[in-house]
Amino acid sequence: MKCDKCQVELDENGYCPKCRTRYISISESVDFRDGYILKKKDKHLYQSQKHPYYYEEKNIYEVNRDRGQFVKRRKVEDRLNHKYEEDVETLDGEVIHSCHQSIFDHKNHGNAKGKNQK
Repeated sequence: MKCDKCQVELDENGYCPKCRTRYISISESVDFRDGYILKKKDKHLYQSQKHPYYYEEKNIYEVNRDRGQFVKRRKVEDRLNHKYEEDVETLDGEVIHSCHQSIFDHKNHGNAKGKNQK
């Protein structure tokens, strides 16, 4: 590496032997992924206190607790058409979880697991 001012090769400690300016090499990398969350709400079309949105869609990257790595999660809850879809896959394309069913059949999952079961 060379000094910007003198164009002299730096010594092993990063100092210019001519002007004694010290250069520090810093490198940084950031890895982030785009995603979106979409929620639709219409009080004339759909009313529920428990679930105020009639359509929710997530397409996000998040860290999977079991694997400790980023995964891609796509989830659709369409309450008007009674549809629930969820796909979770690794960045390599390996499918971890896939669920396509009626929203009425999608019970006792996630946080609701232990509420109705003893």
